[in-house]
Amino acid sequence: MAAVRGEADVAFGNVIGSNILNILCILGVAALIRPFEVQDLRPLDLGALVGSAVIVLPLMWRGYVLNRWEGALLLACYIIYLYSLVA
Repeated sequence: MAAVRGEADVAFGNVIGSNILNILCILGVAALIRPFEVQDLRPLDLGALVGSAVIVLPLMWRGYVLNRWEGALLLACYIIYLYSLVA
């Protein structure tokens, strides 16, 4: 509803908050039920994580607005990352 009402900052906060809740709470409860090991964290995965933060941070400094070409750049980076996982 926040996005429909034009309150992008609230909508963005909801998305980030939901992701944090899913990662911390759901993953934590699952680990309590059945502990598991994190395996095979490849340098590519870590590089993609750090690289995405490095790309997004300067884009967001410009008033927290992403243009279409910036969104296309992020989407292209994601598609390249997914392709590298499959290939």
